[in-house]
Amino acid sequence: MNTSHLDILRRTIAQCPISPPPEPWKLVTERAAGSLLEVGFDRESELLLVTSSSGRSVIDCLTGEK
Repeated sequence: MNTSHLDILRRTIAQCPISPPPEPWKLVTERAAGSLLEVGFDRESELLLVTSSSGRSVIDCLTGEK
């Protein structure tokens, strides 16, 4: 599949500065999710459900544990 039409977008994203998250957020963990499909927060806790081509994971946003 020819995706050369996305090259401008790729360059633009690559040039964006990386900065720390704004308050009250803080970086707890960094995780790779290949072919990310969906993410969703639980209304009652700090859990994040991540769905990707590899399956599903639940991440505790307070500790970063999977």
